[in-house]
This record gives sequence, structure tokens and C-alpha cells, in this order.
Amino acid sequence: MVVLAAHFHPVMRSSRLRRGPVQALVGGTAYALWRDGMGTPRALLDRCPHRHAPLSRGRVRPDGRLACGYHGWHFDGNGDGQSPTVPELTGCTATAAQLVDHLGWLWLAGAGVPLDRLPKIEADGWRFVDSYSCRTEAPLHVVVDNFAENEHTPWVHTRLGWLEKDASQVQIDVRCHPDRTEVRQLSPQRPAAALSIFGVRQGDKLRNEWVTRFSPVHNVHTISWHDPDTGEARPFSVRIGFCFVPETDRRTKIVAFFFTRMEGRTPLPRRILGRLAYFLAWKELWDDARWVNHVADTQLGFEGMRLTRFDKPVAHNRKLMDELYYDSRLVPEASLVTRPRARPVSEHGKPETDAASFSAQPPKASRSG
Repeated sequence: MVVLAAHFHPVMRSSRLRRGPVQALVGGTAYALWRDGMGTPRALLDRCPHRHAPLSRGRVRPDGRLACGYHGWHFDGNGDGQSPTVPELTGCTATAAQLVDHLGWLWLAGAGVPLDRLPKIEADGWRFVDSYSCRTEAPLHVVVDNFAENEHTPWVHTRLGWLEKDASQVQIDVRCHPDRTEVRQLSPQRPAAALSIFGVRQGDKLRNEWVTRFSPVHNVHTISWHDPDTGEARPFSVRIGFCFVPETDRRTKIVAFFFTRMEGRTPLPRRILGRLAYFLAWKELWDDARWVNHVADTQLGFEGMRLTRFDKPVAHNRKLMDELYYDSRLVPEASLVTRPRARPVSEHGKPETDAASFSAQPPKASRSG
């Protein structure tokens, strides 16, 4: 058994939670969300302690307490409850969780999880534009695999990244750390007329640097474009934080937080450029989400697979996800789900004890990926 409430997950836009209650899922565990009499967002395990009816099917009383729709038991934000028919009854307590409003989303975690476990997605010098989300009918590991590598770029994406003919020019550097995976990739930028309004020129190099961390599972991409001869950076760059929320063992929500940075003069007002970039990035996310649905049945292990240099971060991420995310030692109880563990294997299909042993160098011309 493993614990997911040890981590903060973005479960709902803050603006979507009115009075409530509504249901949110994390790791197959349901929570009832509502706003109390002061407008503060609250969360309880979506299970009345009386007869386990879903509290999300209840109502919010005028005093801000959440009332079960079945027998009227009602609770405050700490889970302290009362039976209206047997008011002297003790032990009427529902399991409480915490909700934190951050970047326009409500982040849910167990009641005792410290706030410093909120992921550090924003950074100085970057302007927050907006967020977007989508659901995929695929398990968490399949979705994270997709966002760990860029080998799929020429076939899945249409604007960012490189073309098939440029594969030999792609440089990739993978650093495997005990708590994270860092990837730096430099590749040609395919022709994309839409990028010209951001100052990207024909023949530019695209630099994509991303770090994947595991509380919760998320990665942050920093994307910039550079002159192919001098290496000078173009004035426009983007930063996207992707958070992956396993709602069930077969459905994952992706929440993306989009930032921009612009230096010097711009052809359009910065606010307009930021929104245009936001919509282009949304299309790229949609491409990813569409494809992971097609590979939703991908196994947990790598047995029988022929991995390439692009897959080194995939293997290390799987290892750290088991060690740092699916870890029952993080909190004593909350949001339990069953998680099978799988050993990573090498690119030759043999068990691998150290994911860092994968080669990140380009393959020789005589080898096929």
C-alpha cells in the first residue's frame, strides 16, 4: 500500500469551487470539496463516518458546515461532526485534508503535510500567463514517460522541436540524481511560421531543459531559441510546469502552468505575445494527451523493449517514482492505493540496477534505435 496524500496535487481551479460540494479524485480516493462560511476552501474524505455515504452528494449549510445528504450528519473544515438525530453521540469525525490556493488552483494534500512541499514551479523573472489542464485515459507512468523524452517530437508535434531528418543533430545530456532527473536537449527548430512573431528565425536551435521531481510527480520545462552560429539567445522564452495527477489507476490529469520571459523590444505588446504563446503551447499539450491514450496499456516494466539514448530519463523516472512518490513511509495514513513495483531493465532487455548506466550519446550510424 502507498500514500498519495503526502504530496500536494492540483485538483481544481480555484474559481470553479463555488459553494460546493464537489468531488475530487487523487489515487482513486475521493474527496469532498466546499467553501465554508468564510469562503475558505475545505476538503474531507468523501465518506461520511456514519454509513460511508459520499459527502460530495450533500449540501453546505448556512453556517458553512458540510452536511451529508443521506442522514444529515454535518462537519466543519477539520472534520469535527455531529449527528442531528443523536446529538450526544461522540466520535462523529470525518478525515480532513488541506486545500491551498496557489497559481489559481486548489492543491490538495493530507492535513499534516507542510506547505514547503508545494512544488516550486514559478521562478523570478518569469511572468505567469495562465494554466490549462486535460485528462488522459492512461496510467500515471505512461503519461510521465511521454513527458520525460522528446524522441516522439517529429511525429507527434507539429510546431516545436526537430524533424526526422535532424535526428543525428540532436544533442541530449541526462543527469540522474537521487531526487530528480535533469535533461538538457539542443536540436534544430523545425520550420514554423507561427514562431516568427516571437523572434524565432529560420535555422535557429531550440534548447529544452527540464527537471522532473516527485512530490508530486511534475516537471518544469524551460524552452528557448538560439542563433545557430553565435549561440545568442532570442529575446523570447517559455517556462511550463506540468503536474501529473493520477485520479485513478487508469486516468491521469495533466495540469500545466505557463510562464513567459521577454527581453528587449517586442513586435507586439507582451501581454498579447504571452497569450499567443499560451495557445500554441496548449496545442502541443493536446498532441501529447491524444497520443498517450493510444499507449495506455504500456507495461510497468521494460521487459522486451528496445530502449534508446532518449529513454534514459524514462528509466530513472520510473525508479524515483517508486522510491519518492509511491512511498508508504511519508505519512501514516491517507489516500491508499495499490502500486506494483517493476525493476528497470537495460536497453537490451536485461535487468538494470542503475538507470544512470544508459548511454546518452548519439547512436552509431550502423545501429538502429
